[in-house]
Amino acid sequence: MTLGIDNLENQSIPISSGNILYVGGSGEGNYTKIQDAINDAKDGDTVFVYSGTYYENVVINKTINLIGENKNTTIIDGSGVGDVIIINADSVNISGFLIKNNVEDSSGIRILSDYNNIFSNIVEYCRYGIYIREGWFNNIYDNFIENVYYFGITIYSYPEINCMNNCVFNNIIDFNVESNKESVGIHTRGKRILISNNTITDCKKSGIQICDDSYDSQILNNTIIGDNQRISYGILLRDDTYNIDVINNYVSGCDYGILINGLIYNISHNFIDKNRYGIYTASFNYSNSISNNIVTNCEEIGIGIESYTSFCLVTNNIIEQANRGITVEHGTNNIIIRNIIKNNTIGVEVWGTYNEIISNNLINNNRHAKFFDHFNIWEKNYWGRPVYHPKIIFGRVGEFHKTLPWINIEWTPAKEPYDIKVLS
Repeated sequence: MTLGIDNLENQSIPISSGNILYVGGSGEGNYTKIQDAINDAKDGDTVFVYSGTYYENVVINKTINLIGENKNTTIIDGSGVGDVIIINADSVNISGFLIKNNVEDSSGIRILSDYNNIFSNIVEYCRYGIYIREGWFNNIYDNFIENVYYFGITIYSYPEINCMNNCVFNNIIDFNVESNKESVGIHTRGKRILISNNTITDCKKSGIQICDDSYDSQILNNTIIGDNQRISYGILLRDDTYNIDVINNYVSGCDYGILINGLIYNISHNFIDKNRYGIYTASFNYSNSISNNIVTNCEEIGIGIESYTSFCLVTNNIIEQANRGITVEHGTNNIIIRNIIKNNTIGVEVWGTYNEIISNNLINNNRHAKFFDHFNIWEKNYWGRPVYHPKIIFGRVGEFHKTLPWINIEWTPAKEPYDIKVLS
């Protein structure tokens, strides 16, 4: 699946077409209020706002360009009364503002339309930073969002209203320690959403959260860091989401680096470092691919496959310095093949049946493998040194408490490590 940013590349941003109406400054006839200039503007006009502080709540119901002179000094202050900016018209461009101060359940910018571009702004001290409540083909990029209380950027559709083909990229979202315990950097519910090249720090619940009934989306090249406070979930894909790519992200300082709860995910080329759990599939997941990731320094589990997860492929990953490198917890028919699993307390731990552990490099783990169920397949793994005879793997079985000592036998262990390259 590929989801480009065609809606940006194929759409011009004409910031000087039509007439230009000026707000502030010293020019004769300039407006003193932004809303007055918008009211007098026509479709295709530009409202240019000089530096200053404007205590307003702005409603845009025309196709215009709203441009601030300087995003640090051109301030729209909502004075704690409702949304600071509401966009009802299509094809609106907003840039160059510091947008601040709204009340509970309101937003810095609320979008209720299509084909808008929101770029190069600062949004602060709002409950929601930028909120696409309904709309298609909107682009949110190059903004700095800080000190918001709840969601930095949210795209949220309801069953009767679809949000599709929206892009969120190149934004910086920085929470302070006073944010709500449910604070989320980027929060979405919709179809065909691109989230790329964003930097998110110090939210409390999730860096990026994809909610139910979302699919055909991409999460690419983002950085999520719990620096001053630990984040619960770096990337959280909730129930009833499917066909989502999570590629080339850096996640650090979280309880769960990536937690997935749905179907047909491609989790690849991510660097997951210094989390409690690295990549973790929750219950009832199917047909997910976890490949070419580097997972390091996990307090508990590097890659975890939870109960009733089936047909998951775990391949070409490096997992090191975790309490347990790879764990299958009551999953079935999963394949763990050609991974480098090294320097962990336990390399591979299996609680489940009919899983295949094949052609992995198990190196310098305190204990390479253990199991707690029958009928798993161990084949052609490298066990840290050449093994010229069948490899005995010790574990325990039993219907309830797993107290009966048991062995599995790998009949054809590898005599030398595999040349496994994790692709960048």
